[in-house]
Amino acid sequence: MPAVKKAGLREGLRLHDLRHTCASLLIQLGAHPKVIQEWLGHRSITVTMDVYGHLYPSLAEALAERLDDVFSKARSVSRRPRWCR
Repeated sequence: MPAVKKAGLREGLRLHDLRHTCASLLIQLGAHPKVIQEWLGHRSITVTMDVYGHLYPSLAEALAERLDDVFSKARSVSRRPRWCR
């Protein structure tokens, strides 16, 4: 592919590989699956989730940690005396 060669990327890299990398990075950045579906031009969100759904479990732990942070902050605010709020 001339574009791959011009970009100095390894031979054999396919457009599909770049597309998969883009989708993977969007998932890692926390993009909503519906946005990823639209960007990739999938007809349905089911296609997007079937192809890339295996990447979402890695985000579950990060999401749980963020939720725990919100809970911890809420608890610390509720423990303050009323005059501090």
